[in-house]
Amino acid sequence: MGRFFFIVGLLWSSLAGANDGCAGATLCASFEPSTTSFATPKPGQFITEDGLRWWVGNKGHNALDETRIALVNFGRDGSSALKITTQNDDRCVESGSCNPHTFERSEISLDAAPPGSSTGALDGAEQWWAHSVYFPPEFQIRSGPGAQVLILQFHNGGRQPAIVLEVYNQLGSNGWKVFRTRAQGPNGSDKVGSQYSYRPRGAGPQAGQCIHDNVAEELWYDFVHHIKWSSNGRGFHRIWMREGSGTVKKVLDQAGLSTVYAPGDQNGRPYSYLKLGLYHTPVVAGEGAGERLAKERFGGYRSPVTPGVSSVIHDRIRRGTSFAAVAPEGFEMPSGGVVLCSGASIHEARAARE
Repeated sequence: MGRFFFIVGLLWSSLAGANDGCAGATLCASFEPSTTSFATPKPGQFITEDGLRWWVGNKGHNALDETRIALVNFGRDGSSALKITTQNDDRCVESGSCNPHTFERSEISLDAAPPGSSTGALDGAEQWWAHSVYFPPEFQIRSGPGAQVLILQFHNGGRQPAIVLEVYNQLGSNGWKVFRTRAQGPNGSDKVGSQYSYRPRGAGPQAGQCIHDNVAEELWYDFVHHIKWSSNGRGFHRIWMREGSGTVKKVLDQAGLSTVYAPGDQNGRPYSYLKLGLYHTPVVAGEGAGERLAKERFGGYRSPVTPGVSSVIHDRIRRGTSFAAVAPEGFEMPSGGVVLCSGASIHEARAARE
């Protein structure tokens, strides 16, 4: 069955997006062999269309380490895409403490020097972004509620996440894998600066918002974001998404956000930069009785096959000035409001409520 969906996904990518190109986008990365160069003058860096520079953050710190970063012949808008992998015990990379609880990491960052030059995510700017992600059979998330796999982040210039998109083992009676998005900043309501929250069925308030139930493997997910970057609580974040060739739905509409915040660059200007890949709860051998009980109670979690080894495929990164400039072919903006996850509530950003 998995092979069937892989073939369907491949056919869909060739039919729906093979000629998508960069269209009217002002920033474009498709990870095609003809436009992607791993042979850069600096280690831990590679280049895509229009000279976009990406920094590699993984245990090898090397763009040529094909066990952690490589082009694969399976693209959403062309012949290939970028596969990013964490190998066993890929902890203690770039920053943070180094202990058994440290998240494992294999990510790339769009060059942020000089600040904001690549992303253009400066205070006051309004942008549209699009990207596509695919979870191959070797994708893993640690079993048990609360496990996280961050796949996309807009990082504040002070190296703190401002906007996060992740796969999350949701707490509560709907204990399945969901897409969750979060915004963190100085006007947050908890110790990590959460600017909005939600309540799933059977659990207390949780940071962010559940935007899609039952994340599946071997399907492409397409996202379009509309973001206002603000350092004073006047920002917003809206998301539309599509699973495979399904119906497009609006899944997030949050306002009153601080999406960039101090510290900024050397002149004090707040900015944000883009990170993609895998940044996840460590997957370890010998899970405890608590996690086994959670698995039996909630169901649907995958046990680790090889500790710490997991992969995700990214493709079709776009930035533009309108929905039409970045949206994939056939991705039409729907009418109506936000489509909620099953049983989930929405709590608006604190700044929007005041």
